[in-house]
Amino acid sequence: MWILWHSFMNVEYPSETLANIVETTLAVDPELQPGKVHREMSVQGVRDQFE
Repeated sequence: MWILWHSFMNVEYPSETLANIVETTLAVDPELQPGKVHREMSVQGVRDQFE
């Protein structure tokens, strides 16, 4: 029996450059269970500090 669930995470970094570095660093690691886990990462632009 398979139980499907989704997990979303939003991590804010001081700059978009730093966020891109983190994404690139994590992207090189292969998924340990590719048949069971689907991972997507993206970097969004800098958010307005008053949002």
